[in-house]
Amino acid sequence: MSRMASYFPFGEEMSLAIIEPVNIKTREGFQALNLAYAELVSLQISRTAPSDPGTRRRNKKGGKPMTEGKQVDKVASYIVQTLRGEVGSLPGLPSTLSLIAYTSLLPTIWALRCENGVISTTMQYATSCSGGGNKAVKRAAVEFMGRIILINSDPRCAEIPSLDNADVREWVLGLPRTAWEFGEKDLRGTEIVLLILLRMNQRKLYDKSTLDALQERLVPFFTFDHAKRGTITGPWTKLPDHLQRLALDVMSSLCHGGENVGELTTAIDKVVAQTTLAEYWTHLRPLKI
Repeated sequence: MSRMASYFPFGEEMSLAIIEPVNIKTREGFQALNLAYAELVSLQISRTAPSDPGTRRRNKKGGKPMTEGKQVDKVASYIVQTLRGEVGSLPGLPSTLSLIAYTSLLPTIWALRCENGVISTTMQYATSCSGGGNKAVKRAAVEFMGRIILINSDPRCAEIPSLDNADVREWVLGLPRTAWEFGEKDLRGTEIVLLILLRMNQRKLYDKSTLDALQERLVPFFTFDHAKRGTITGPWTKLPDHLQRLALDVMSSLCHGGENVGELTTAIDKVVAQTTLAEYWTHLRPLKI
């Protein structure tokens, strides 16, 4: 491992293009090699408690930084650069991650979650990634970030110091738009977003301002007014029955105990009235609205 470390990330030297023209297959091969090395490093450090990254970087005798610490820093930096699209971005070559590449990176991200910039960049990627038009990548990114936040909220688990509350709030407030983007085109993605919203509310992770903002941003998921086309129904109307029910469950959970939920409940009332779920919503709807 220590001998390989000096060459990591593999294939990133610009002089490589002089020896052999860099094409997509070559770049993908180096990417696979880099991901494999990163995972090996993460497995090597997983034996030490992740809540104290400084401990694993010192030897038992003199307390001097070990080679392992440098490897961790380089891998963490590689993760951040990869998620930002700064790796493999030579002219004419894609910098986005495939679903296979992204999912293979997840164990490494988890192992290095306490390293500087890893989690914040992972959160940014879950917000902005498109995976070259592949919604499966964004779905996996959103699900992973949701799990990170929920695990961090469990008092039995060690807190992730790099998980900033302001960043989490910003990410959560982007979920209504993500649900809209997935809609009926990616039913699993829509289900994941709805479940994240529900589980976070059940764990009381929203403050009042976040809850109010979520309720407002979820209105177009059901219906919204267009300047020229009038009232238009949102993605909810095109979902299968089981996801429509889940969405109503989530909205009921978000609305109970709220003070300014009239706009959201009114929007739901409009689209549900002419469906078979009208009675179902009647039982879920907050009474004092």
